[in-house]
Amino acid sequence: TDPRRVRLQAAILLLQGKLKPARDILNSARPSYNTFMFIDLYTPNFPLEDHTAVDVHLASGDTAAAIRACDRMIQYHLDNRIRLVHPRLYYRKARLCESAGRIEEAAQSYATYLNIMRGSDTGIAEVVEADQRLEQLRQRYPAPDEPGGKNE
Repeated sequence: TDPRRVRLQAAILLLQGKLKPARDILNSARPSYNTFMFIDLYTPNFPLEDHTAVDVHLASGDTAAAIRACDRMIQYHLDNRIRLVHPRLYYRKARLCESAGRIEEAAQSYATYLNIMRGSDTGIAEVVEADQRLEQLRQRYPAPDEPGGKNE
């Protein structure tokens, strides 16, 4: 089965409010990514296709599963030397980790996102927000070896 078709079917079910069937279709689908080079270079430019699993888990109230879905997407891209990790995966994971209270993971994901986006236009709203959120996290939860941290 074409993974894009599976994600589309799951997205439609999610929009219809049918969470269990959407989750079931995603869980039963075997990931089969087309290794044709053009598709591999083309597909990551449309990251929302990959976010259906995250959306279904969030709609089900399972933030931990949504974070795991982000991790799986990131790892798949890292394992495949042709594909690049879309920066928004790190941004989305950071937001999810922050909402789940996983502060260290959130800070790391924000930092990775900002490092990738370092050379981008300075006025991109997501970049400005990620920078502000990371700074707020660092102020509220200093690392153990920073002033005000646990080891002080």
